[in-house]
Amino acid sequence: MAVSGISDVHVTPGKTLSYVGRPDKSEDGTLVFSSLCSNDPKLAHIQMKAHRKRFGKDKGVLLHHGYVSFKKDEISKEKAYEFAQEFMKRHYSDYQYFGSVHVDTDKIHFNFTINSVGLDGKKYSRNMKRIRELRAEVDRCCEEYNLSVVIPKGMGMSYKEWMEQKKNNSWKSIIKSDIDEAILKADSFEHFLALMRDEGYYVKHGSNVKHILFKKKGMQRGSRGKTLGDEYTEQAIKDRIKFKEFNFTPGSSLRKPRRRMKLVERELMSLYYRRPTLATNVAIGIYLLNAYVTGERYRIMRYSPPKKNKISSIYNVEVKKLAAQLRFCHEHGIRTREDLESQIADLEKQIQPNNSAKQKELLAEYYALKESLEEIRDRNIIEKIQREVEKEKHTPEKER
Repeated sequence: MAVSGISDVHVTPGKTLSYVGRPDKSEDGTLVFSSLCSNDPKLAHIQMKAHRKRFGKDKGVLLHHGYVSFKKDEISKEKAYEFAQEFMKRHYSDYQYFGSVHVDTDKIHFNFTINSVGLDGKKYSRNMKRIRELRAEVDRCCEEYNLSVVIPKGMGMSYKEWMEQKKNNSWKSIIKSDIDEAILKADSFEHFLALMRDEGYYVKHGSNVKHILFKKKGMQRGSRGKTLGDEYTEQAIKDRIKFKEFNFTPGSSLRKPRRRMKLVERELMSLYYRRPTLATNVAIGIYLLNAYVTGERYRIMRYSPPKKNKISSIYNVEVKKLAAQLRFCHEHGIRTREDLESQIADLEKQIQPNNSAKQKELLAEYYALKESLEEIRDRNIIEKIQREVEKEKHTPEKER
């Protein structure tokens, strides 16, 4: 088991580096490690300061001082040294860092410092998100080195419950499994409630209830959907039932729009946050978010569209095309696939060889919308982009 933490250094960064690299703590400096700076603390201080001055950011927070402490007698100093280097390489490779394993106490631990300014000139911001990321990376490394992991204390989870959840035997795991199964079978939220009641659940919900609650026969107390996770709130369950055809997973969407967004990003975000009532509209927006932001084939940075290349141009075209189709759905009152099929059938009956071009164009738009919905359902949009990119790679420059 390893505990970790990190703090800011506003003054005397040289003293902090000297403490981290103290010979009496690190076996005469044999357990010191560093990246993009010297193993000597005095020289490392000079190099880190020069880097901060290069970007004009040598004020405020100068360094960040962190530690990772291991359980007593759980790890050797050699293994701790290897662990420290691997951890720092993974988590802080974009920063100058200096650290060492300390063996002067009962518990082996390592201290490290990172420069407050990264290689890209941006300052490191120590916030709760960064602290959680630090602890998560420590836990991942502990699992790889067969060390015990710190038991989480959030959401009122006891040690027994945590152990049971690891085995998928806890009440919460059982409830989540039952909810997932009911959602797959349900055609509506009312049908979902009936399926849960058939499984022996009491479900408390409605306008007067802040958080939906599930209680199964044999439980001493119920569990709120909120404590089960973002996918188990009342609204999330309704969305999952409504859009399960499109593999919708709550929580995979982007955060709310901010200022200074690029045009494509803003348009993409509006597809989701406009929250239209049309089922097809929302489904297309959700698919776009999943496909382009959390898609497995192209790891696009969150909150940013792709870089300017062939993928970017196809991405822009697809987003604009689908955005236009969303507006088309709204204008023509298309709420479901049945609405779409019905309107196509009606239009085909009305259309005559001598009809105006406008009606033919309208029918073409209906067919294009139908094709897009099929692509979304079958998840072919990303594959289409891949084909275009591969085609671009194999096209001679003269033909481009």
